[in-house]
Amino acid sequence: MLFFVRTAKGLLNTGVYARLKNVSGQYWDLNTLTWVSGETAGAKLLLLEYADSDLQESLYMNEASIPAGGPWIEEAVHVSDGEVIAFDDKVMGELEVLPDVGSTLQEKISFIFQYLAGKRTATSSAETMLKDDGITALGTASLSDDGTTFTKNKVQ
Repeated sequence: MLFFVRTAKGLLNTGVYARLKNVSGQYWDLNTLTWVSGETAGAKLLLLEYADSDLQESLYMNEASIPAGGPWIEEAVHVSDGEVIAFDDKVMGELEVLPDVGSTLQEKISFIFQYLAGKRTATSSAETMLKDDGITALGTASLSDDGTTFTKNKVQ
């Protein structure tokens, strides 16, 4: 995932960091790839400054892997005083289960993206939707063709 924020120009590559939290208040440790209690050094992703023609602000960004599921809370924080300068509480990782009619809009959009952009395999009787690893099945849909009509059932 690409973490980014626009804020004051000149903070260089050590002035702003991003962190990811869950609703329980745990932080995602980018080194151990686990949720941890308390904000550890591994939960802070320094954002690199990309100065542009704006006289007041720069773009700060960096990329890191996030856990499946969500939505998670992404925060951008000033290193100097710990002030949260921006947040997004709808960050989604890869789906762990298929969304249903009661799922959030973010989960439904993630499903569409994963279905269209991800790997799928098909035989004459079934289509399998795979997770980002290209191996693990997220869901399957039965297929049939009677010579006149091709039918693909919903992914379950």
